[in-house]
Amino acid sequence: MGTLRYVKASGGLMVRNAAGGSTVEATLSFGDVMYDISTTTIPQALNGVVYNWRQVYFYRGHDTVEQGYGWVADEFTEEVPAAIPSVIDVISNDVALSMHQKLINARYIFQYFRNKRWRTNAIYAMLGNMETESYLNPGKWQIPNNTANGYGLTQWTPATKYINDWLITIKGKTAAEKGYINNQLERIEEEVAGIYAQWDSSKHSPTMTFSDFTKSNASVEVLAEYFLRCYEQPADINGTLEARKRNANKWSTLLDIIDY
Repeated sequence: MGTLRYVKASGGLMVRNAAGGSTVEATLSFGDVMYDISTTTIPQALNGVVYNWRQVYFYRGHDTVEQGYGWVADEFTEEVPAAIPSVIDVISNDVALSMHQKLINARYIFQYFRNKRWRTNAIYAMLGNMETESYLNPGKWQIPNNTANGYGLTQWTPATKYINDWLITIKGKTAAEKGYINNQLERIEEEVAGIYAQWDSSKHSPTMTFSDFTKSNASVEVLAEYFLRCYEQPADINGTLEARKRNANKWSTLLDIIDY
């Protein structure tokens, strides 16, 4: 697998079945992400213009069922920078993020927890769950400004558990700082340490503590299910499990290419 790219054309681009060939079903939107299948490109004319075509594997939209192989024109894509994003690059607001924006946030989260010596599969498993919960967006509300519902990367519910009880009362910070990603990652670290109850080991068998989860050598899919059942604990577990596993595998693939 080669370089990561994203769609830089504001109008998106069509995925084709060959260099300059017919369009396939997929249309990629601005910010959708792909990786190179081959490092070489093929110059080929389309509608009288010569483009450099590259075969890629792409991901589009929020649901990673929408992925596959195809050919795209290099001129409409941008290579993802190798430099790991800094905290000022993180996107945090109450909107759905593009794949490229999610990649920026995912890379920041990945490096944060690698520095805390988490195993990579545990990070991928958590990212797969976070994507389903919040688009990997620390500023995301389940219902805008409704603190009785979820907020943040993992959708702490009620949001007051994170904002009022922890951020303001315990940490002495303001509600305006609730979307700062480092605050939310620090909260997760304190949950791992058992300072604040979130993870319930009894929800999945064999039992696993949150601390053991961070050090586990189990597969990405196994750990994605542990995080879902023991940490997120949604009402409909079976209806969301496969999507979270797919997301976790996606982040395993993408971050293995660029960061690990």
